[in-house]
Amino acid sequence: MSWYRTAFGGHYRLLYRHRDEAEADRCIASLRRLAGFGAGPVLDLGCGAGRHLPRLAEQVPLVVGLDLSPALLARARGYQADPGSGIALLRADMRALPLQPGTVTAVFSLFTTFGYFGDLAAHAPVVAGIASVLRRGGHWFLDYLNCEVVRQELAGGNATPRHREIPPLRVMETPRLTPDASGVAKAVEVAPLPGAEAEAEALGVPAGGLYYDEEV
Repeated sequence: MSWYRTAFGGHYRLLYRHRDEAEADRCIASLRRLAGFGAGPVLDLGCGAGRHLPRLAEQVPLVVGLDLSPALLARARGYQADPGSGIALLRADMRALPLQPGTVTAVFSLFTTFGYFGDLAAHAPVVAGIASVLRRGGHWFLDYLNCEVVRQELAGGNATPRHREIPPLRVMETPRLTPDASGVAKAVEVAPLPGAEAEAEALGVPAGGLYYDEEV
């Protein structure tokens, strides 16, 4: 099974809990200074649990959030509680966008929601789909890691594993460069803390834990 189908489960929000509502405010404010969002609709591609959706809805009449993860989309539905929220949600693969050409005035790929599918050529459908759904003059906002800095940090294979306890979970992450140094891989182990098996199971983490390799 593709790593991203495991990684973006119910436990994902705990691993990146520092990416909170305040961070979302700063992110959207920064993007507004870079370029206009247009009249809308706009597409949050890989919206996850949806923290950017209400901020975008303050700027345009309709925001479409798209993600593949049922667990994260279930969280994002909380932002639709107000019937006038201006937020629509879709579950789909970003390589096959279920939108008509020229539908949106901006596309947002935030917090490294790009680069999941292997070599560079494998991402052509994503880029082509974004180009198709954008109206003429629209913008694609791509929030990505600093590739050169990360490559320097991981060169030589000396990255130190990072251990964390985030109740009810224990997490170990070990980053490395891919063999050709064109990507970043991170071995992730997630397991329940002793006595917290039931809480972990509710997040989709079984007693035996989860093991996967993220790669971008």
